[in-house]
Amino acid sequence: MKKSVIILVVIIVTLLNFVLQTSAHEFAPGVPHRWNDVRYTYSGGMYHHYAYVLTNGSNLDSNWSGNYYNSINNWTNNSSLRAYVQNAAVGSSKVDYYTYTTWPSYWPSNVIARTLGYDANGNCWIDPVTGVTNTNCGVNITYASVNTNPNFGTISSDQKLYILTHELGHVLGLGHPSSTDVSIMHTGDFPSWNNWTLPQAHDRSDLIGFYP
Repeated sequence: MKKSVIILVVIIVTLLNFVLQTSAHEFAPGVPHRWNDVRYTYSGGMYHHYAYVLTNGSNLDSNWSGNYYNSINNWTNNSSLRAYVQNAAVGSSKVDYYTYTTWPSYWPSNVIARTLGYDANGNCWIDPVTGVTNTNCGVNITYASVNTNPNFGTISSDQKLYILTHELGHVLGLGHPSSTDVSIMHTGDFPSWNNWTLPQAHDRSDLIGFYP
């Protein structure tokens, strides 16, 4: 009887892990990018890993900078302890935020922000010009830049908060889910669900799978 119970528990855990893995929305399907600086905490008798991210927003213009701190706090406070994001000085930060003076012509004009992640060898996870996945990029991301489009400086404060929170989700390895998923990583029209500027249950579940 005891053996049967153990087998059943193993099956349940395996199925749960399968669900978490298959429902996760990766930044690049088949390429599980993860933030490189992963630490752990001890809680409830178990060790839990989390992404430790140092960011700097001093290069955002005045239209975007007012939402910077709330966006990084969104992940620290709403990620089920799988992300700790903290502001750091220039030179110490590993994720730097910028507002372009002129949006690059090779990026679509309707893109509000674009995040570029780099491995330890300086390979970007996408080609910055074409946006095509770079298969030479390692899975461990050590640096990222979040680049905001100056032409969208007049969107609402909540919309800017959503965008900055969304882009940091990419840094953590999250991609765009299906259009029906309630997620901070939703793309297209701005969502209308409650607390739409915060990471959602789906995002937290993915991070638990990414950083168990």
